[in-house]
Amino acid sequence: MPTSPAVRTGPLRPSGWWYGLAAALGVGGIVAMIALIVGSVQHLHDKVADFERVDVGETGTVSLDGTGGFTIYHEYDGAYSSTGFGGDVAVEMTGPDGTNVSIEPYVANVTYSTGGHEGVALYSFRAEQPGQYTLQSDGSGGTLAVGRGVGKDLFGRIAAGILVGILGLVLGAVLAIVVGVQRGRDRRRRFISATPNYWPGPPGGPGAWGGPPQYPPPYQPPQPPGFG
Repeated sequence: MPTSPAVRTGPLRPSGWWYGLAAALGVGGIVAMIALIVGSVQHLHDKVADFERVDVGETGTVSLDGTGGFTIYHEYDGAYSSTGFGGDVAVEMTGPDGTNVSIEPYVANVTYSTGGHEGVALYSFRAEQPGQYTLQSDGSGGTLAVGRGVGKDLFGRIAAGILVGILGLVLGAVLAIVVGVQRGRDRRRRFISATPNYWPGPPGGPGAWGGPPQYPPPYQPPQPPGFG
């Protein structure tokens, strides 16, 4: 019969502090998600506040500090709840060099309401060079606001925040499960070491508890009767 190993005492391994780290990952993910979402709303507020604006029906200039895609929004009371893909405002634009800028109707319903501004996406265009662009419109009511699109940027930031939150929760849960399994194995090893009569024996066979298995005596063939 093998001798029992020495019983190990002290705290279970791994340390319970790992549970604290798992909780910190989950809470940190949620805090980061909230921070990113709040930051996205603030970024939207600042972005809309920086739009260049010209009243509808008037001619004005807007200063664009970069190249690439821009959006023209129609701002008026109730624009945020608008379900249309534009409006009845006709717009013409010329670039810094005096050439006409090709503008296209916006193909999605994107609205915003922040900082006292309500707008709906009206047109999109590409700026080939930075500088002063002349904007002329036919219509009445409201204001035309020009700037970078808010839709993809806002949704991308919110999606990133949600992803960070989910990642933190998943990592925390996985770490807690791994720590729990390892501590459970350590607890079972200690229990086995502390039980002197424990003998596993064959699975399901006799002797799983209370000492080594008991086997029947060896076979003895019958003996013929003796003669006096």
